[in-house]
Amino acid sequence: MRFILRNVITIAICLSVAESDEVSINFVEFPLFDLRTGGMYSRDDIFKPGEANQIRKFLITQIDNQIGIDVNEDSVLTADDVWTKDSAFAVFEHGILFYFVDFHNAYGIDEPGFLISYSTMLPYLRTGTPVWNLANGK
Repeated sequence: MRFILRNVITIAICLSVAESDEVSINFVEFPLFDLRTGGMYSRDDIFKPGEANQIRKFLITQIDNQIGIDVNEDSVLTADDVWTKDSAFAVFEHGILFYFVDFHNAYGIDEPGFLISYSTMLPYLRTGTPVWNLANGK
């Protein structure tokens, strides 16, 4: 699956590995590429690194509200698992999809992700990046 928006493309890479007849581990990545240069963007290229703790707090609240898991009370996953350099996110026309495959693996949740509007995410985005430009309608 791919999502092309102006000068960036996100490709969804999904892999499921069966550990037994009853248990499978899922892996999801959404690499984000610049169509002009062919370069790949990392989390820290798109989001302000100094805002990592604020992003983590915001996402923990969203996980609690939208998925129904209280990360602070959870025994399987910790708050440190919520926003890492390997966190899966995808860029869409109206916002950023945050996907938490660990919650799917730990709890079997069918939709372990949610779309956050650009207007909400704008304070966390690096100025001048392709995603910041999308968020600002440029």
